[in-house]
Amino acid sequence: MQVDAIHMPKQNDIRNYYVKLDNIFLEDISLHGYKWISASSSGPDLLKKIIEFYKFNEACVPHLQVWSSNNRLAKTLLRLDTMEEIPEEYEFVWVRGYSSSS
Repeated sequence: MQVDAIHMPKQNDIRNYYVKLDNIFLEDISLHGYKWISASSSGPDLLKKIIEFYKFNEACVPHLQVWSSNNRLAKTLLRLDTMEEIPEEYEFVWVRGYSSSS
C-alpha cells in the first residue's frame, strides 16, 4: 500500500507556538513573556505541552484555557485547547486561568 505524504493528517506535524501567560502569575520571572513551545496542530496536544513546559500542578490543569486571535487587533478570539486542528495562522497564543465559581 502506498501512502501519499501530501495527504497525511496535519495533526502529526510539529509546529512552533509563541505562548504567553495572560492572567497567571508565576514566581519564576524567567517564565514571563513569550515562550517558544513546539506541539502538533492539535489543541489538546498544545495544552499538554504548555502544562509540561510551565510545570502546572494537577489542581490547576482543569482551569487552564489556550486562546488566540488571527491578528493582535482582532476582536474575535478563538479558544484553541478544544480544537482538533489549530489553523496555521494562530501561532501567538496565551494561556488563561479561570475559576469555575465565576
